[in-house]
Parts: sequence; C-alpha cells; structure tokens
Amino acid sequence: MLKSSKPTTVPWLKISFILAFLGLINCLLWGSNVLAQEESTKSSQKDHIRQEVEAIVKGTKQSSLTDELEVKRAFCGNLKSRDLETNILIVETKKEERTVIYDDETIFVDISRNKIKADDLELGSFVTAMGYVNRLSPGSLTAKRVVVQETPAPIAQQSFFGEIDDISKEEKVFVFVPKKGQTVLEVIADEVTIEKRENEKTKKAQFSDIVKGDKVILVGERDKNDSRIKAALIYVLSSVE
Repeated sequence: MLKSSKPTTVPWLKISFILAFLGLINCLLWGSNVLAQEESTKSSQKDHIRQEVEAIVKGTKQSSLTDELEVKRAFCGNLKSRDLETNILIVETKKEERTVIYDDETIFVDISRNKIKADDLELGSFVTAMGYVNRLSPGSLTAKRVVVQETPAPIAQQSFFGEIDDISKEEKVFVFVPKKGQTVLEVIADEVTIEKRENEKTKKAQFSDIVKGDKVILVGERDKNDSRIKAALIYVLSSVE
C-alpha cells in the first residue's frame, strides 16, 4: 500500500525569505550609496563655494592693497629723452631724473592746449606728467595726462635766518639782521605770506603781527640793489611778545 505524499512547501518559504532578505539588504546598500553620493556632492559644492569666496576675498585684498600703494603724483621738468617703442619718457626734475610710462589712453596736450601725440614732444621742452606712482617705486609714474608748458623762469630765491629790527610805520618794510654776520637787509613785504608758530601750531599772521626782535626765517628774492630783498615768506619762530 502506497503512502500519500504531501507537498513540501517549507523549502520554498525559506528560499522566499532569503530572497526577500537579500533584496532588503540590497535596498539598504543602494540607499546608503545614494546618501553617500549626495553627501559627497554637497561636500563638493561646499568646497567649490568656499574656493569661490576665498578667491573673491583674496582678489578684494589684492585690489585694496593695490589702491593703497598707488597714489596720485605729478612730475614736472624738462624732457630729456623718449623711447617710442617702450612708451617711456625721461623727465629731468629739480631733484633727479624721473621715468614716465604712457600708453594709448594717455592724453598729450601742447602749450596751446591742443591734443598731440607722444612723437610730437620735443626734447628739452618743459612738461608736466600727471598720473599714479607706486609707493614701492616712487621714481616711476604711469601717466594719464602729459602737458607741455612754457619753461618757467628761474627764481633766485634765498633763505635767511635772523632777527627783525626797525619796522616802518608807513609801508610794509622792515630792517632784517641776518644771524651769520651778513649784510643788513631792507625787506619789502608787500606781497608776502606770514606764518607764526603759537602753541606748537602754525597760524597765518598779518604784517601788523610782527614786532622788532622777532626771530624769523625769511625767504625772498634779492633786488638789483643787493641789500634789498622782496619777501615771499616770513616764518616767525619766536616773538618778543
């Protein structure tokens, strides 16, 4: 007599359970990978933004530093040489030779205030170059404007240190006694700037403010009469008042 066989469903349940478990693990792994990729993307975006901000800050600092180093200046003097290939002018000022660099945007103006070109400049002409110099190299100027002017007549001004003596009551004239035993001078003070030091500050003064005995520094131009001088500046160092 044959025994009746029952369907064996247990192995299939185990297999189904295992497959479901593996699927769950796979989903978890996939989800963690997605999260990792998202975190990596966010981190990469943050790094990129941080780099951009740092670049902007760095650029701002460099721009600010450049602005602090560059200052407005003007060189005045006779044109000693020019190099049209390198766009460089050499200007001989009172102190020393200065370098003037120009470009296509630099404006050149002649005595009549007409625009000219760099190659129109004549050697020896008196020019005023206006632009910017770098504090680290103050002898070189990047020109924005170069103006040709008439050569100024030399002014034979001299400076003296001494004491005021007699003062005229009718005119702006006084007698000046230099300290180093030089010739006593008659000083004409019609057009003069008078400055006086009070309480460690320099103030403007009038001719009526100076008195006999004041110790002063006198700057002026000698007249044809060598004992007379036309004053340009009187700086009162100490007053008897």
